Amino acid sequence: MAETSDGSDELVSLYVMDFLTGETLIDSLVIPSRPIIDWRAKIHGIDATIINKAAAHKNALHGWAAAREELWKYVDESTTLVGQSILFDFEALRLIHMRVVDSAILATEAVFNKTGKKYKKPRRRWGLQELCETFLGIQIRSGDGIHSNMEDVLAAREVVLQCLLKPENFKEWADKAREDFWKPKEGSKNQERKKKKKAKEPTHQIAKQAAPALETIEDFYDSLDDDDVFYDFEDDTGFYMERDWFIKFGADIAYY
Repeated sequence: MAETSDGSDELVSLYVMDFLTGETLIDSLVIPSRPIIDWRAKIHGIDATIINKAAAHKNALHGWAAAREELWKYVDESTTLVGQSILFDFEALRLIHMRVVDSAILATEAVFNKTGKKYKKPRRRWGLQELCETFLGIQIRSGDGIHSNMEDVLAAREVVLQCLLKPENFKEWADKAREDFWKPKEGSKNQERKKKKKAKEPTHQIAKQAAPALETIEDFYDSLDDDDVFYDFEDDTGFYMERDWFIKFGADIAYY
């Protein structure tokens, strides 16, 4: 993907593989339909020079519409599309499709598998490279870090295959990922706050403290201080969970 002037993504390449056979069906550059302000060449290695050269040799699809038409040669409403964070590809192709297996969604659903009207899954997503490292135990995008379409597609395919073929391994990974997610990180703001608060308290006061007898979850809420923060972490999601969020969904997430 490349970035347009309005901040949206524009397709610059399309790679499609048969999930069962591993056969490459489409491997083509795509000439952008709109002006590009950031080619993001450091990510995928495609820039204006490469696109212009492909266009001059008539070796590229002309815009997202042509790319989508090419896709339709292999896909219909009964086809199941498999990928990692495939929604972004759908948006670039202006495509709606109902039969989808997304490895990113599989991971999130496995880790945060509670359900219910009051339960809201944390905004945490596992990227393809992280999934490959922690679940499959393989390294992708080594060297210069440039993404390879074929490598990414093969990696997403392998994640889904392993979920299907070895569900016990996937569950083991999900259990550990859940435990790591809720574990307070060393040096986090919450830990530092607790250390400072504990240091200020007299020793005899700490000795006298005991767990209150709480009958209901409401009693638990009432026992909290206004500035209590239960989970405070900093990762690539930028997600920060404070007391109000915890209270709102506390009955559902307290047992992780």
